[in-house]
Amino acid sequence: MKWSELPEAARRYIIYHTVTSVTLFTWFMLPYYVLVSGMKVWEAGLLFTIIEALGIPISYFLGRVFTYVDARKGVALIELLEGLARIAYGMAYGVLGPLFLMAGMILDKTASYFYPVYSIYERNVYPSSEMKSALSWHLRLPELSILVSYPVWGVVLGVLCTDLSCIRLGFIFAGAVSIVLAAIVMVYLHSVRIVERKDEKVEVSLSKVYSRLKLYLVIEIVFTLAWSIAPTLALVYYIIEVYGGNLLHIALVEASISLATVTATYIVDRISEEKSFEALQMGTLLVVFWVLSMVLSLPFIFLLAMFYIARLGDTIVYVFKKKWYFSLISEKEVAMVEGSLRSLKTAIWVLSPLVAGALAYINPRLPYLVSLALFILLIVLYGVAKLRESSK
Repeated sequence: MKWSELPEAARRYIIYHTVTSVTLFTWFMLPYYVLVSGMKVWEAGLLFTIIEALGIPISYFLGRVFTYVDARKGVALIELLEGLARIAYGMAYGVLGPLFLMAGMILDKTASYFYPVYSIYERNVYPSSEMKSALSWHLRLPELSILVSYPVWGVVLGVLCTDLSCIRLGFIFAGAVSIVLAAIVMVYLHSVRIVERKDEKVEVSLSKVYSRLKLYLVIEIVFTLAWSIAPTLALVYYIIEVYGGNLLHIALVEASISLATVTATYIVDRISEEKSFEALQMGTLLVVFWVLSMVLSLPFIFLLAMFYIARLGDTIVYVFKKKWYFSLISEKEVAMVEGSLRSLKTAIWVLSPLVAGALAYINPRLPYLVSLALFILLIVLYGVAKLRESSK
């Protein structure tokens, strides 16, 4: 599907993500800043876990809210909260530093409670008949933005100005961009309402929906466990401890990942719909090769290659798994289902930073060993899903 053939609402949404992707390097700046400023990795993991624990019931409630509220408002609110969080990180120094750090993390976590809004918006503006192509564009342009912007962040903060004060200025710059984007979103993106009339009620039986999603739910739980046991904190710690790296090294890894994502979107376009589950298995197998490389401590240049391979596989998985998910739920069900799914995944994420931090403290490679077994299990589960779909 050509870019011009996408609906205007979809194109505008993808362009928005392309712009905001520039600010996402702060996701790596934060754990780096925490670690190099003196906190032990297990202490950072505990801090992240406390913030995660606050949101288990909230996401479920928000799924109900955005059945009736314009999803565009949720997107704008995410930008605003994340912008304020980055400003707070930029002020995290001196005696009040820990308070600003905590405030920023609370704002960031509050913003993440609204992330189901993204899927609500996508399910409604991406054409169902061309979902695979729409999701490819959804990844392609934002990742090109990352491919260009992250190395710039890395050079500035990892070479030209490595002082912690420069990292704080970087937070403030990214925060200001997000706050401006929050206002732009409300006039640039199209309105998306699941329910148009105020008196209309949507009744969604989650028990009936989940009966259709049973196998998908099992796969989603294992998938979330596999990735959450080796989250950003463990990656940053791994690069610092094993390679003696800084933000430039992290930026290069992320640039390699973005290049792989762009490449994978063109590969996805050439995979037929009938081969969806084979694609899920092959994509997961590529991720398994990456996990093995993290255990082996390859030279840094080979590490970049392995991250490239991992994201190649993960992007293929993302497109076909999300396409499968959207085929199982309707536009009116997506808000409720997304909210409850988010609560389920949050419950998993609650302990993952603490576990990952503790494992990495023992050995930086240990989180990846645990995730390896889970990814291998996923390959088996995708095979089961293929058999079930073919028997229908």
